[in-house]
Amino acid sequence: MYAKCGMLDRAQTVFDRLTVHDVISWNALLAGYSHNGYGHKELSLTFTCSLKACGIVGDGDKGTAINDRVRKLGLIENNIILGNALVDMYAKCGLLQDAHKTLKGLRVKDIVSWNALIAGYAEHGPAQEGLKPDAVTFPCLLSACSHAKLVAKGKEMFELMPTVHGIRPSLDHYNCMIDILSRAGRIKEALRFIESMPCLPSIDMWTAILSACKVHAEIDLGFQCFQQLVRTDSGWAVPHVLMWNIYNKTRRRSIFK
Repeated sequence: MYAKCGMLDRAQTVFDRLTVHDVISWNALLAGYSHNGYGHKELSLTFTCSLKACGIVGDGDKGTAINDRVRKLGLIENNIILGNALVDMYAKCGLLQDAHKTLKGLRVKDIVSWNALIAGYAEHGPAQEGLKPDAVTFPCLLSACSHAKLVAKGKEMFELMPTVHGIRPSLDHYNCMIDILSRAGRIKEALRFIESMPCLPSIDMWTAILSACKVHAEIDLGFQCFQQLVRTDSGWAVPHVLMWNIYNKTRRRSIFK
């Protein structure tokens, strides 16, 4: 209805919110863009639909050919729907390295992008692609868990690194774990994790926790992180701004109480 009325923004919004897309919903949207003179948009959606089909039938070769065509036409730039379709296609076909590479190259990422990669690893696993998980694979997976707020899955992957895969966690892996806990609002757990680390915490770790303290208006814990950051670099403005925001946010809360 929205597409036929020329209200393409609303048609696209309804389409994006659908949990299941079938040929009817795709055709309705494609026809709307076509009839209203949006050939470039229609072409992007056509490729997106084709990539989804390649993922369903597991045709990675055809999907790669579409990927090459899409990039030659310059359709991938800032097109999150098409970019996510590429990641999803490679992940569903078990081409996990290609899925990882595509995701890393996207200018814009959202939770759909990360979930597509996680689902690919969950379904196929690196071993089925002839790959052995290495120190580079795990930061990608842990970052995906962080953006998707999958704390339990992230902790499980981190624990499997040394016990199953023989990989000694590096500072990058510890950074990812702090990011996972901070994004989920588990600030005290993140601080305990830092205390248990065999290496010194990085500026990124303290900043991630301080940012979480800002979101949850945690003054005392935030001040601990602030002190650590100031000791590291007293001239850096970011921790001062974050700490001011924590105080300001807490003051507003107390006023409204």
